[in-house]
Amino acid sequence: MYSEPETTDETIELGVEPVSLSEGRAGLRVALRSRDLRLLAAGLAVSQLGDSFLLVAMLIIARSLTTNPLAISLLAASIGLPTVLFGLFAGVLIDRFDRRKVMILSDIIRGVAVLFLLLVRDARDLPIMMIVGFIMGTAGVLFLPARNALLPRIVPAEGLVAANMLIEATQIAALVVGPALGGLFVTVLGPQAAIAFDSASFFVSATCIFLLSTRHVRMQTEKLTARQLRDEMMEGLRYIRRNDLLWRLMLAGAASMLGLGAVIILGTVQIQDVYNIQASGIGALLSVLGLGMVVGGAAVATPWAHIYPAPFVGVSMVLLGSSLALFPFLGDFRLALVAIFITGASLISLRSVVSALMQMNVPDDRRGRVESANNVVMAASYNASLIATGALGIAIAPSFLFPLAGAFVLAAGVLAFQSIRRLPSPSVNY
Repeated sequence: MYSEPETTDETIELGVEPVSLSEGRAGLRVALRSRDLRLLAAGLAVSQLGDSFLLVAMLIIARSLTTNPLAISLLAASIGLPTVLFGLFAGVLIDRFDRRKVMILSDIIRGVAVLFLLLVRDARDLPIMMIVGFIMGTAGVLFLPARNALLPRIVPAEGLVAANMLIEATQIAALVVGPALGGLFVTVLGPQAAIAFDSASFFVSATCIFLLSTRHVRMQTEKLTARQLRDEMMEGLRYIRRNDLLWRLMLAGAASMLGLGAVIILGTVQIQDVYNIQASGIGALLSVLGLGMVVGGAAVATPWAHIYPAPFVGVSMVLLGSSLALFPFLGDFRLALVAIFITGASLISLRSVVSALMQMNVPDDRRGRVESANNVVMAASYNASLIATGALGIAIAPSFLFPLAGAFVLAAGVLAFQSIRRLPSPSVNY
């Protein structure tokens, strides 16, 4: 029978050891001292680049096999569905087993599964693509929260915000640079080469994780039954519900994802319809969004984000909400790009600080379940935003939807700021 770990509902201290201003004077420098973080970031960079190549290859293969949009939608759903189905249960496994081994297993499964795409030859093989997508999505459900739950064991508290920024930066770089490189790679070598490259990238990532010196102490030793799996999952959800800081941080993150979806869908429409700019303008929008994320990442790499997390979150949410609310009313394309730049900068600042706060305010024996729940919330918010803004954008003007998204972001920011500022004094505990 499962019994709850002996922890209280009170917010735990931010970090194992008290951190003073002098000890945390260079967040990124502190983070990069960790050999394990450097290994993890290197493996992630290679793996995410491989995923970008695979995305281009799968789109080309799918379009060559069928023009049915439903089939392509089902393919995309096969990858995203496991997060919704298994995300909460995955947290229980992450809290029970060595997170390093969980990540290695996830990479190996994905590295092998993606090779089955080489068997796809015609439209009759589309089910193979969907099965592979589902397997890879299921394995990926374990990887992301396991990685986030392991970070506090890899990096000292004063470098954790910067470490989250570095992890986010590898994802952003893959998002911005990956598709362009992937298009060139596929054009020159073909989709099959991209599939092989992605498979190899997972094994590179697994090797980097295997070399980590950090180990995770197993929390439970008894055999896991279906009832225990359910009970431990529900215990994790109750813990989040009772913890005022955690659910407010999750709300802030969800609001930011809703805003990102609005920018990607309605921002593209705005550029085409209002500014009469086509492909080059869409590329500029994404590039400026990425540039803003780079600048925002540089800001949170300083020790100030670690020392003063409440102002960073508060300012980020205000900037994000304001840039969203004002975007449809900017008559000049250059002003619109400034708003998009601010959106990107505030997004990464917010996500990096929020991630670090969640990691440091959750006991290690619950961190996997909390990170998994947060992963589900983020994925659901982002996909709901893409669907809702795409559907509502047909009937409702962006001049209404953007301010609505901005108001939601600002409201979530107020709630998060109120909880964060009640945390222990940064000069003593953070």
